[in-house]
Parts: sequence; structure tokens; C-alpha cells
Amino acid sequence: MKQKSAAVIGGCGFIGIHCVSRLLKQGYRVLCIDNLSRPTALANLKWVTESQALPSGQFTFSHADVRHAHDLENTLREFSKCHGAPELVIHQAAQVAVTLSVTDPRQDFEVNALGTFNVLEAVRSVCPEATVIFSSTNKVYGCLKNIGVRELDKRYEFRDLPGGVPADQPLDLYSPYGCSKGAGDQYMRDYARIYNLRTLVFRQSCIYGTRQFGQEDQGWVSWFVIASVLNRQTTVYGNGKQLRDLLWVDDLLDAYWTVWQSGVSGEIFNIGGGPENTLSLLEMLDILRELDSDQIPPSYSEWRPGDQPVYISDISDLRRRFDWRPMVSPPEGLKRLWVWAKDHKAEIEKVISLGRGVSKEPAVAVAA
Repeated sequence: MKQKSAAVIGGCGFIGIHCVSRLLKQGYRVLCIDNLSRPTALANLKWVTESQALPSGQFTFSHADVRHAHDLENTLREFSKCHGAPELVIHQAAQVAVTLSVTDPRQDFEVNALGTFNVLEAVRSVCPEATVIFSSTNKVYGCLKNIGVRELDKRYEFRDLPGGVPADQPLDLYSPYGCSKGAGDQYMRDYARIYNLRTLVFRQSCIYGTRQFGQEDQGWVSWFVIASVLNRQTTVYGNGKQLRDLLWVDDLLDAYWTVWQSGVSGEIFNIGGGPENTLSLLEMLDILRELDSDQIPPSYSEWRPGDQPVYISDISDLRRRFDWRPMVSPPEGLKRLWVWAKDHKAEIEKVISLGRGVSKEPAVAVAA
């Protein structure tokens, strides 16, 4: 039987590398596309090539950038000629920080909006039968000012949405990041309607896990864990009562696979830990102090633009229709992440020392 193939775009990022690893373990021929603009991507590429038992021809890496449509389409086409058209394309390539989108909105637009358009066009041209999974964000809902919030001792809570924000909540694109991801989100939906592509959109809330080299402006859960392990200063923006629903990365991938294999298409899902897996910043800091009492207390600063006091995903649709539910609680997940960070302290320090940022230089598609 012919071996199945799949592509992961942005495959050396945090979620992307977990997708690549899972597909390889399931016996797929995997095309991993990334522009390697961050040291974290190089570290994850090294990890996947060294930790997986890779039969000849099962893993192909291509250094390409979603901003360059010709390179992206050619990369996908050449892989398809050699290994067959992918049946699954997971689009994880993104500019991921709200703060960077504010300082450089053009770059944010080119990566997130134009880049997603380029992915859709490449799939439509090369492998139109593939299912495309798109990683969107809860930031498409903006500040949620129309939803009542109450303040408790260590957290905020929704007053009128105990089940969380549903996927039919009106969009209120706030910040260039929210606009660019929202544009990609809606293009995914419309390409399913107009071109009959099989697209799935997941509006994600606080995904965390191993191989996430978090920073202050993105990946806040892992950043606080890493900073604690490295004994570094952290900053809490606002009062620390901001509440989020946390989802362990393997639970996210379980949802991807379950919905994909169900055959549904053209749908949008809110996904996170849901009401049963919420944590505020202050509550997370309490858990970290239990893991290590010798921590530098955080400093406090002003709220950041567009920050939501509360965001909780309504995951009832996924529960009801697909029998999916989160399996890893925040306390358990934080402990797992803590152990990983302790075990990979030297690697983390090296990656952080190299810095981060999105390259503006064009990347050439080179299959390896």
C-alpha cells in the first residue's frame, strides 16, 4: 500500500513540530516547511531529526517562506511529484505576537494574511483534495467588551457566559494581529464555500507544552515556567487576574485528528481547555511557587492593548459532536512543562541567548 503524505507549514514552530512528530510516528511521509527565522525553529528541527527514527525519504524539510507564493507552490508541487499529493496540510506558519504586530503591521499582514492566502492558493493548485487545518486565534473576538465580567480575589470571570465564548460570537478584530489572523480565518472559510476546499479552522486559546520556547510577548505559560526555572525576572501586565483556559498541546492535536478524520469541512471551532481548565496569572504563579519557592517576584506594568480580562473557549460543540475533551489539567500540564524545562535547561538557555525575530529576507525553497 502506498505510503500517505502530509505537509506542515510552519512545521518547526511549537505546535508545528508536534504535528510533524505525530505524523512521522503514524508512518506518513512528511513535508516540513519553515523559513527558520527564529532560533527556536532551528532547535526544533534539530530535535525532530535526531529524536525520530526516520526511514529514508519519510521526512523532507524545505526552507521556504509563506510570503513568497511561487516558492511555496513549487515546494508543494515537487514534494507531491515524489511522494504523492498530501492528504493533510496543517498551516501553522504565523507572526504570533500582538506586540510585534503593533510595531510592524506590514510584516504581520504579509505573514498572517497574505501568507495564509498563498497557502490556500498553493493547495488549490497542487492538492485540492487535501484537508487544510488552520491555526487561528481567540484574538479575532477583540476585547469582548460586550460581555459582562466580574472581579474576584485572584481572577476575573465571565458573568453571563459560564460555558465560554462560542464560535458564533461576532468578530471584533482588535490589533493588527487580530486583523491579519482574522483575515486568514475568513479566507479559510470562504475557500471551502467558493472552491470546495476541505478547510478546518481552530480558534485557539493558550496552547502550551514541551518544545515551546515562550517569550514575554508570546507563549506566556511556557515563558513563566522557563523564567522560573532559569531564575529570571518576569513582568505581569495588568493586575494578574486575567483568566484563560489552557490546553496541553497533545490534547489540541487529538482534536485536530478527530475532526479531520470525521470528514467535516468548512467549519470553525473554538478550542482551548474550556471552563474546567482555567487559570489566572496569579493562580499560575502560586502553582510555580509550589514547584520552586526560590523565585524572583514578578514586576508589574500597564495593561497591553487588546488584552482580554477573560477568555474561555466554549468547547461544547467539540465534546458533543466528536466526543473530544481535554485530558491534561493545568496543574498537571505545568508540572510536565516544568520537568521538561529543568531537563532541557541548557538547550533553552542557548536558544534564548540567540534571540528571536522574524526575518524579512526572502527564503529560497530548498528540499532536503
